[in-house]
This record gives sequence, C-alpha cells and structure tokens, in this order.
Amino acid sequence: MLAQLSDEATGRPAADPAGVATPEPAGAYLQSLTVSGFRGIGEPATLRLQHGPGLTVVIGRNGSGKSSFAEALEVLLTGQLRR
Repeated sequence: MLAQLSDEATGRPAADPAGVATPEPAGAYLQSLTVSGFRGIGEPATLRLQHGPGLTVVIGRNGSGKSSFAEALEVLLTGQLRR
C-alpha cells in the first residue's frame, strides 16, 4: 500500500536524496515454473504462465498444488520458507 503513495506507483523515476533521478530497474517476467520433490509434488510438474505485466491468478481445486508452486517460488527467490 505504501507504494501507492510513492513515485513507484506513478511510474516516475525515483529521486535520491540529492534530487538526482535513478534509472528504472530492468524488468523480468516468469514464463514457467517447474517443481519436483517439493511438498506434495513428486515428479516434475510445470506451471506455465503468460508472461507480461499485470496480475496472474492461479486457480484450481483443493490439493492441486497451487500453494506448493507459490512456496517453491518463495524458496527460489528468498532461500527460505516463512511458514
């Protein structure tokens, strides 16, 4: 929510304390995530995503692995699982 009040939400380059604009970081989009041997996922399973800006919603029935994919991505990006 704080980003909504910052320059980040407006798309303007952020300024450092000296008032100099800093360049925007390069963007990256996830195309797919393959997980194996993690939580309830044994054999390799791949979640393919439409890459690009915006919101991605993953839906499925209970026990289909949605949380396992999300937590595998968390471990990949942070090196830990906060659960």
